Amino acid sequence: MNWINLADQLWMLRSWTTALLLVIYLVPLLRLLTVPFECGRPHFMRLNCRFGQWEHLVGGLRDILATPYLVLGIVWHLWQ
Repeated sequence: MNWINLADQLWMLRSWTTALLLVIYLVPLLRLLTVPFECGRPHFMRLNCRFGQWEHLVGGLRDILATPYLVLGIVWHLWQ
């Protein structure tokens, strides 16, 4: 196995990696979609609290693992 085949396997788009990345980037994606709907109503505040807790749990993992993975994948595909 050479480096090109290994990198192709690493950055191949699969359903489980796509689902994992969507879960990890859920809160930033929702923030982009719901900016016009922000309000101070209690049920929105409770929902926002849950999303904040999720962001706190996965934010470090996303910053350390997922972002470099995505950046290197983009660089690989642009270079190839």
